[in-house]
Amino acid sequence: MEIGRPCTQTDLGQHCFVTELERARLARHAPLDSPLATAANAERFPEASHGDTASMATKHNKPPRERDQTDQSLLAERRTADRKLADGGVEKRAREVVDRAREQADDTLEAARTKAISKLESSGASLEAFAIAATEQAKEDTALAIERRTADFLLESEGQQRRRALASILDVERGQTDKHLLLERALVDERLACIFAELAEAVRIRDDFVMLASHELNTPLTPLSLRLQSLAREAAKHPDSPLARHVNDYIEVAKRQMRRFSALIADLLDLSRTASNTLTLDLESADFGAVVLETVTLYGPQAAMAGSVLEVDAPRIMGRWDELLLRRVLGNLLENAIKFGLGERIRVRLQATAETARLTVQDMGIGIAAEDLSRIFGRFERAVSSQNYGGLGLGLSVCRTIVEAMGGTITVQSELGKGSEFTVELPLSGPRVAPT
Repeated sequence: MEIGRPCTQTDLGQHCFVTELERARLARHAPLDSPLATAANAERFPEASHGDTASMATKHNKPPRERDQTDQSLLAERRTADRKLADGGVEKRAREVVDRAREQADDTLEAARTKAISKLESSGASLEAFAIAATEQAKEDTALAIERRTADFLLESEGQQRRRALASILDVERGQTDKHLLLERALVDERLACIFAELAEAVRIRDDFVMLASHELNTPLTPLSLRLQSLAREAAKHPDSPLARHVNDYIEVAKRQMRRFSALIADLLDLSRTASNTLTLDLESADFGAVVLETVTLYGPQAAMAGSVLEVDAPRIMGRWDELLLRRVLGNLLENAIKFGLGERIRVRLQATAETARLTVQDMGIGIAAEDLSRIFGRFERAVSSQNYGGLGLGLSVCRTIVEAMGGTITVQSELGKGSEFTVELPLSGPRVAPT
């Protein structure tokens, strides 16, 4: 793409660039908050259409801070140069030099005249000689004044020519600077646009792979679960057998691992759906209290194994929600509370306000550092080392996506070493516009 054309000798100082360069040049001289400056700096990156890259490209819809700083510095320097040129600083200094020289010449001339008069007086010259001397001095003063006026005129003419020449040179240099700067930025923007396009394609491929892999991983779980159920029924036929008791223990371990594996697969599926904007809601009238009680009961054995006691207060609260996704949100919050709760008590409380239902899950565990609170809802973000705690870092991200899809909010209050409290608020009437 042709950004600009070279200037000819005829139009060298007339900013003969194409419209984009001219607008950028004018925008640089315009106020920084003017519509012209804004239009010249906006929309340099195409919108990405997939997942993480969309937010990255959005950040570049406005000029980067470094470019703003460069433009402001350049504009300040040019304004300073223009002000100095308009003030005629060079001419002022030249005038000061000339005035000092003239003062010295006047002092020398006055001293010479005083000395001449003293000689005339000491020699007893006549009045006619004094008159002739005065006449000569007057002629010298007149000639000197004419010479000085002529010199002033020439000095002013040279100053004007010098200012015009400097302004012309400065104008040409600024035009060349603008041209090279805009060309450089256009090349950088083009490279960045290619990078963002490649990132968008990579994210799309990743999302497709995650969804495909999640489905493939989920496929063998159903027959495996059926096999475990059959094995449990066979073991139940021999309750007094030592082998049956061992088998039941193995079955319980297998079921826990299957639930964990299913939860990881569900997180991956939710991640791929939200990234590709395919998360759908099955909205219907649901009892949030019943969902909480059932979910807490389901996680009771897991909490007991970790040494934690689940305390629940969940009255009947009806609303328009996706019941399955409600269970996913509460399940993820309970998983985290059990994992990081250090075997302490875990409180689950459900309350109703005039328009919303508020769910809180509080643990007394390791807590979250203040510097990590702002990022724990991001994808693959972790506030603890993966070497000490398992998981993919997707649970809270999935929770936030589901809650926001249902028109609600999720927040956290925590202090390192004193536990965490997650709060989910959902409108009773459901989201205003259901995602498709």
